[in-house]
Amino acid sequence: MLKKIAMEPDKNNCAIYLAADVTLPRAGGSAFQSWGGHSENREPSPALKGRLSRRQSNASFVFRSLLGILLMLVAPSQSVALLAAEEAPAHAAAGDESPLADQVEQLDRDISELAQSEETLRSEILETRRRATDLDRNWQSVLGELDQIESRQKELEQKLKEQSEAAEKADKKRQEAMSAAGTARKELEDAQKRLTEAEKRVSEATLEYESASKPLSEFQTELTALTPKTKPLLAKATEAKDASATLHETIESLETRAAAFERQQAEQGKKIESLLRDANQWVSFTDQIAPIFHQRCVACHNARNAQGRYNMANFDAMHSVGESGEAIIPGDATNSRLLQFIEDGSMPFDADPLSNDEITLVRRWIELGARIESSAETGTPLIRLMPRVTQPAPPQRYRVSIPVTAVATDPSGKILASSGYHEVLLWSLPSAELTTRISNIAERVYGLAFHPDGTRLAVASGTPGQLGEVKLFDVQSGKLLRDLLVSEDAIFGVTFSPDGSRLAACGADGTIAIFSLDDASVSPRLIEDHSDWVNSINWSPDGKLLVSTSRDKTAKVFDAETGKLLITFADHNQNVTEAVFFSDGKRVVSAGDDRKLRIWNVADAKETRDIGGVGSEISGLVFVANDQILSAGSDNKIRIHSAADGKPLKTLAISADWILSVAMTADAKTVILGDQAGNIHRIDLGADAGEGRVWLAVPN
Repeated sequence: MLKKIAMEPDKNNCAIYLAADVTLPRAGGSAFQSWGGHSENREPSPALKGRLSRRQSNASFVFRSLLGILLMLVAPSQSVALLAAEEAPAHAAAGDESPLADQVEQLDRDISELAQSEETLRSEILETRRRATDLDRNWQSVLGELDQIESRQKELEQKLKEQSEAAEKADKKRQEAMSAAGTARKELEDAQKRLTEAEKRVSEATLEYESASKPLSEFQTELTALTPKTKPLLAKATEAKDASATLHETIESLETRAAAFERQQAEQGKKIESLLRDANQWVSFTDQIAPIFHQRCVACHNARNAQGRYNMANFDAMHSVGESGEAIIPGDATNSRLLQFIEDGSMPFDADPLSNDEITLVRRWIELGARIESSAETGTPLIRLMPRVTQPAPPQRYRVSIPVTAVATDPSGKILASSGYHEVLLWSLPSAELTTRISNIAERVYGLAFHPDGTRLAVASGTPGQLGEVKLFDVQSGKLLRDLLVSEDAIFGVTFSPDGSRLAACGADGTIAIFSLDDASVSPRLIEDHSDWVNSINWSPDGKLLVSTSRDKTAKVFDAETGKLLITFADHNQNVTEAVFFSDGKRVVSAGDDRKLRIWNVADAKETRDIGGVGSEISGLVFVANDQILSAGSDNKIRIHSAADGKPLKTLAISADWILSVAMTADAKTVILGDQAGNIHRIDLGADAGEGRVWLAVPN
């Protein structure tokens, strides 16, 4: 029911205020509690509360709008009626005589119309409430479904997360399982291969066993038949053993007598030599004749090159018979073919004849019996019987440069030795200042080596086809310490054992000599297994083995203590110039004119790797570090290869004229090269590898 309708006449427009027994829904509250509906009495979620507040606000707005419209429709008539009622007393007072009954009647009709309008409006309000209630119920149901969907969504999201993590773990396990399966499959394949190979070996061994078993019965039968024969044979063996012992005693007795005869002969020879010397009827073979024959004859008449089938390498050989007859007839110089050829100038062939004094000396020697000193060994090469001579002094200044055929650095890396003419030149590093000239050396120097303590220098030198020498010098003073060896041809290489107690040398006569440096009285051990020049010789790291290279196209490994040949490597098929041991002493790398580095096992000489692409004959070979191999070739390049896989690590082009010699400092950081033009090249092998310094190796 409407409680008040009022008018404010002082305003431009009329405003009708309506207060009704209606409480509108409030935002955030329950619409059913306010309007008399039913509530489920449950607390909605925060999201639902927000949506509910917005929907209640919208419903309140709609309701108020509808109510305002209805009031506007009825307000004009009501306003006029009320105005008339309020103005009536004023008209009465002014004298208008409007009947009161009509006014009341009119007001009652107005009230009745208003009541009907109110009733109609309230019916519409109730109907609207019912529809709003139904709508709110539907809306509440939808919101409930939304809550369920949101809850399910969150549940599904959590399950999705958990399931994704589980799937990732499962996939990881699957990958691991697949990897394990692959490994197992590979192992199974390998095992299957091994099984197949093993079965094959079993089959082969079975066949071998069957083949070996067949003769067993035959052997057993034969063995049974032989058993009765053993007793008489044992008796004969005993007799033979006793007879052999008797013969050995006889041999020892004869050898004793022979030694006595030899001593008697030596004593008689000494007496004869003494008598002849006293009578001035003696010509010394070692001092006078051997030097003539060695210098003028041996080059064409030696064990390897016996022209005319006549060998003059030693005293015994020259008393043999050549294709022209008996060369020397002791006491008969006139009929000795050797003297005849010398006197008529036909020998030496294609060379200047002997001088008259030399011819006279040879004739007198033959006429006096062609004897040799009693103290000399008749099978010794002439060069070793001759008195050692002091070599010519080197020139003060070189008119031209000479090839640098040998270089070596001392353990400190501060001294460099290089070859000269009849001398060795010592240079200070890195300044390249000449500090010492060591002389009394043969014409050409082919090999140099510093002792591990740095105080001694071994020199291999010679005059091709005539002379070879191995000498030991004091580094500081240049004094000759030992004259170790003289040979018929040049000596090419020398090297100290790692402990410095021994020295090995090799040369053009195909011989390897091992000297004891601790005891000078011990004769050198000679190894003669090569058939041509021995180009190089090197020790194993433990000093127990030696590896040599030769022009006979082989590299050989020897027991350094006994000189016994252990293995031969022959895969180069050309001249082999260098070979060095790996740090483990079990492998060797060798090189030569076939332009390849070849790595092979000491145990069986089996090649394990060949490294090509060198481009030229290899003239030098050293290890740098970590088994990296440095080689120098005639193409004037140095190359460093990995021994592990043979791959090239570094190549440096050098401004040289045919590299002849190579040396490495002890720290493996600097390499020294000598070339054909007489230059020395210092190469730094650090990060900025390159040619550090070049100088001419002459004392000018």
